[in-house]
Amino acid sequence: MMCIMNANCASEPVWILAFSGHRPGKGPGRTEEELKNCGVHIQRFMELFQSRAQKRGGHIEVLSSVASGADTEACQAALRLGIPLHVILPMPEESFFQDFGGEDDPSWMQTKAIIDDAKDGINGGTFRVSAGESARPACYHAMNRVMLEASDGLIAVFNGEQSDAIGGTAEVVKEASRLGLPIAIINPADNADPQLDSSWNAWPK
Repeated sequence: MMCIMNANCASEPVWILAFSGHRPGKGPGRTEEELKNCGVHIQRFMELFQSRAQKRGGHIEVLSSVASGADTEACQAALRLGIPLHVILPMPEESFFQDFGGEDDPSWMQTKAIIDDAKDGINGGTFRVSAGESARPACYHAMNRVMLEASDGLIAVFNGEQSDAIGGTAEVVKEASRLGLPIAIINPADNADPQLDSSWNAWPK
């Protein structure tokens, strides 16, 4: 938890939520139905956590990358709710663009719009590129460490498949657990509403 200065020069507590969206290693990616379902749960969690923070006299902010899929769902949810969104990329924007299908790719157009809003400071958001490793997947690993070290909790779209690979959501969830951060997991393959475990009972502190 950090404090900022508001217009009245009084400190206001701010709780940072990191987001990580697991992408399938094979196949075309998440279906539209899965992403829509994840988006509903992501927004519900953000609304819940924002309400809790407001009761403590503060607010939440979201720290996320903006890869196609669950990341963009999370970023758009934060923007809809007026929550400050801090976009972080694992590599320079021109390199990140190579993951997409060109300027006319609808996924890139969504991502680019989110990046531009962050650069413009919409809702108090920011844009940054993670320093450190530039090669894949080490750059994702470095970015994830920055995100978790700056955060008070994690929302993750994760199907529970464990992996020793670096840079993915499985690693993020494992590291967040090691750091003692509360983790809200949304399984895209599970139609049931995700429930928060006991680690969130006293959050925010």
